[in-house]
Amino acid sequence: IGFGELPFVDERLLIAGYREGRGEVARQRRCIVIEANYAVAGLGCPVDFGESGSPMLRLVDGTPVIVGVLSNKGRIEGQPVGFGPVTDTGVDTVLAYLEDLESLEGIENDALSGGLDAAN
Repeated sequence: IGFGELPFVDERLLIAGYREGRGEVARQRRCIVIEANYAVAGLGCPVDFGESGSPMLRLVDGTPVIVGVLSNKGRIEGQPVGFGPVTDTGVDTVLAYLEDLESLEGIENDALSGGLDAAN
């Protein structure tokens, strides 16, 4: 699995995630992108609690490519939607955060990776 280009409006992305209380089988479906910019994509499908962190996937020649991560749900004009940061923004944000951490006095790379491993 790799990281892909930003999603675009009217594209259908594959969402695969676990709903709260139903961790045995991943719920998989295609959701249409109804809103997209450099920071976030909005998907025209309902999402449930527990699906946060699910990848938003584009299939490229049968290979899944991550283009975003589902993070919350809401409604637009009464219709259920899901939202999530897109990979370019998410990756850049995490890298900037890690660079800031590394620049702090007294923190070593080993300590950072151990902390991140523990968080996963």
